Amino acid sequence: MRSRLLAVVFAALLIATPMAGVAGAQESQEDGPEWPTPPEADSAYVTDDGDVVLVYEQETESPTGGTVETANFGLDVGEGVAHALFVQNMTSASETTGEFTTVLDPDRIAANGSLATPSPDALSSFSLNADLVQSDTEANADFSLEAGIDESAGVGGFVESADLENELRVGPDRLTADGQLSFSTGFGAGTEQSQSFTVTEDDSGYTLDAAQNRPVYSYSVDNWNTRSAAEQTITQNYGSLATQLGGEASVTLESYSFSNATDSYADGMLDVEFTVEYTGIDDGLSEQVATMLASSEQYDLTQSEAETVGEQIAEMQINEASVSTSTGDGANEYSYSADVENYDGALRAYYTVLQSASMPAGTSLPASYNASFERIQQTLDAQQESGMVQTFTLDGSVSQADSGTDVTLNAGYETENWEAYRQALADRGIDLATSEMTLQAGLDGDEITADGSVTVQQDELVSNMLRSVTSTTENGSDVSRLAQAFEDAGFQRARTDISVSDGQVQMEAGASFRNMQQLASVYQELSGAESLPSTIVGEQNSSDSSTVYMRLSGAVSADATEEDVRALEPVGEDTEVSLAGEYDRTFPSVDVENAYDYLNIDRSTGTDTSEGSQPGFGVAVALVALAGAAFLARRE
Repeated sequence: MRSRLLAVVFAALLIATPMAGVAGAQESQEDGPEWPTPPEADSAYVTDDGDVVLVYEQETESPTGGTVETANFGLDVGEGVAHALFVQNMTSASETTGEFTTVLDPDRIAANGSLATPSPDALSSFSLNADLVQSDTEANADFSLEAGIDESAGVGGFVESADLENELRVGPDRLTADGQLSFSTGFGAGTEQSQSFTVTEDDSGYTLDAAQNRPVYSYSVDNWNTRSAAEQTITQNYGSLATQLGGEASVTLESYSFSNATDSYADGMLDVEFTVEYTGIDDGLSEQVATMLASSEQYDLTQSEAETVGEQIAEMQINEASVSTSTGDGANEYSYSADVENYDGALRAYYTVLQSASMPAGTSLPASYNASFERIQQTLDAQQESGMVQTFTLDGSVSQADSGTDVTLNAGYETENWEAYRQALADRGIDLATSEMTLQAGLDGDEITADGSVTVQQDELVSNMLRSVTSTTENGSDVSRLAQAFEDAGFQRARTDISVSDGQVQMEAGASFRNMQQLASVYQELSGAESLPSTIVGEQNSSDSSTVYMRLSGAVSADATEEDVRALEPVGEDTEVSLAGEYDRTFPSVDVENAYDYLNIDRSTGTDTSEGSQPGFGVAVALVALAGAAFLARRE
């Protein structure tokens, strides 16, 4: 029964937690979740106006690692507000301190926080900086990390040095990529070898230029130990593609050498350069793709649609694509490059095929499936129209110093024509969120300190998230109805604060709605409960006892008999019943004014009273439900 109480209070508090409700909805089973109802109470009290107060009492043990100083929460459906406070004193001293705040509004989520924690002994230097901006006029991001690791940590024994460079540039019609990785291990074993392959395309077809300098082992010596054998092997290995696609391949062996191996494992060393020219394979590729898709039961495409997909793929132009490797004597180098044009058609073809995927019998795609693909097509159209270009970079290095190992990592994101892209999206009814994020961390004496903030803003941000739930679930399902009820309840604000200092952890959370009754009513229908509490109050002001009060408003008449009260579902045989006028006891109520003050909302007008909303650190996912669940879990 106690575990069921935990489930009921948790579910009730979810009423005040839209983000937690959405997360739970998305994880529900296909046949719908089981919605808990109030369990049997320890005692029930009838008030003079016919309310029934259900009381649940339990002795509790101190939580592991600390003692509860305060744990209380309250939810008032009529007032549309919830609030919780949890304070725990840790028995073991902690040198970590921090403060975190999160605020979720209908159009914005914002967070900020700071943290200080002891630095690992092996960390001799450390700095981290991250910045991200996405606005109406710009979108860019930068990340940098520098760290010095003392040699006592033992991380420098394998890699002596390493360097990484990468750049990806994505435009509306052209994609280019370049990258290289090199590292030295300090182990000189292994035969030196290298390979390189480069593919280019022109009006006549494709050309592959290749070079290999590598060992040959016994199982393939006969394929490479003479010039004629090598030419035949290359033709078989690389020319077969043209045959499969109905084209032709011409192989030219530019240079050839086969010599004795330089180590005891290989049977020879091959040094060869060759060129393969392909002609007439585009049409064959297009036809094979179309035939495969049209005949496949996995995709629902007509012959005409399949042919269009094949043509779009064949239209992609490979200006150049290359890869090369070089290893030996502990040194390793790898590089790649790509320059592709007209890739947009191939990308659209890919999404067309995905959208046509057939579903197994008895199953269906969510209503939002086609809408998602339509949005992707609109996004590609907007990129084409605006000429928007995105550039991604990633660089890093590892090097050895007298004191240990130095590590650096840098990443970047830049855009061109972003403002035009945003406008092109807006013309298609797509509104992107604006966001800003900063994070700085570094060594301060023997501590790592960090400060960060993040803000995401979009018209109807919460409503859009809830609609995404309803659009991805079956219309009329329990999950869909509950998500719709969240939206109809008129969410105003949710806030969470967490602080850690002087051996104490404190968390405070709250949320407010303009019409929480709308949500409660739908939940009551889904759960099949006779009634749900109009208010819930939980108290634990020590580590040895806790009490939860659930008020059922107007559950019985003021002159109800014990039989009337026991007819209520949460009142069982073992419940102690006290009728109106038979007891001298008062019951706590939700401190509504305090809850609204905490949320910086004027109770009478519902307006914001904060002076410049401060961003918060993290996402307001748990809020009151987290505090209530943590409190009740300790009761268990």
